[in-house]
Amino acid sequence: NHKEVTVELDQVKHAFPFGMAVDGKRLWSDYEAISEQYRNYVFDNFNWVTLANMLKWRMMESKEDSPQFSNQHNALDVLAERGIPVRGHCISWGKSQKVMGWLKEKDTIGVKKAVKRRIEYLVREFNSSTIKQWDVNNENLHGAWYEEATLNDQFIQAMFTEMHDLQPDVKLFTNDYDAMSLSLYTSAYRNSVMKLRMNGVPVDGIGLQSHLSIYPDPDLLQKRLDVMAEAGLPLWITELDVRDADVNVRAQGYEDALRLFFSHPSVEGIVIWGFWNEGISQPGASLVDGQDFVENAAGRRVRHLLQNEWHTTLSHVPENAVETFTERAFYGTYDLRLKYKDELIWNGTIEHSPDVSRKFILTVDKSAPVDQIFRMST
Repeated sequence: NHKEVTVELDQVKHAFPFGMAVDGKRLWSDYEAISEQYRNYVFDNFNWVTLANMLKWRMMESKEDSPQFSNQHNALDVLAERGIPVRGHCISWGKSQKVMGWLKEKDTIGVKKAVKRRIEYLVREFNSSTIKQWDVNNENLHGAWYEEATLNDQFIQAMFTEMHDLQPDVKLFTNDYDAMSLSLYTSAYRNSVMKLRMNGVPVDGIGLQSHLSIYPDPDLLQKRLDVMAEAGLPLWITELDVRDADVNVRAQGYEDALRLFFSHPSVEGIVIWGFWNEGISQPGASLVDGQDFVENAAGRRVRHLLQNEWHTTLSHVPENAVETFTERAFYGTYDLRLKYKDELIWNGTIEHSPDVSRKFILTVDKSAPVDQIFRMST
């Protein structure tokens, strides 16, 4: 009796990357009382991760020729087990104050050799199954240490090429600031990326840091996104935070920014830059506060968007034995359930992807062998 049948569709994972920058050690070590709550908050709410500091060169190799990998592998293993992809941040950092002392002591040839060795050990240690993207030279608009140290204004272009040649399936990004929070570098950033592309550099995406210390103006953000989109590459919001001491104003700021970024056709991912007030440099941007780990108004607002408003759950009772119905749904992974008289009799998983338009066909044939009564096809 088809009138006793209910077809349920419940989204279990977004296809769109909603990420979080994290302290990698808290993902695998209980060195703090809140570590388990910390990682559960990440796993429950986000589907991409940036290791905020753990992959930076000066953190990995503070002493020359002694790069540290164990903590990084521990964190990446946890993420791989959960199928959470990672943004690699970053191969190098263009500002002089972010360069190791031992590297500054080298001559031109020594710097080139050190960068080459850095790229080679990253490729050797971290495969593309987990680290899907790398910021190649962080904040290159604001620091040209590597170009100056090598006497080569195209040195960063060579870094992109070498990394691409060694690991071609990883997406390589620029990453910079004051192109979204302010307009100081918006046009300059666009132009620099366009120049890279004109020179044949294998750059795959543009990272927009988006540290918003001033309440986000949607009209201005829209204009800046449109300008950056002129470079012709996917945009990622890589380091979003909204800073306001008034948590209710902060909550509305996060909502306004997230709505705009998620709706823009060129934005293909959003990463929030930390969430716990005791674990970030800007506690006025937090989503969770205190040692008791209480989600604040901003955190509740973000979670509502990701898990409720931008989440698809459908329930359908067919009017006929053979029926086609169409629903709009957010892209992602879905649990499809078939119930008869409110009892679950079959369930399966489907992927709703922006890459292809598909019809999912669930056939119930009571005359078929037991293992073939329910058949899923596309």
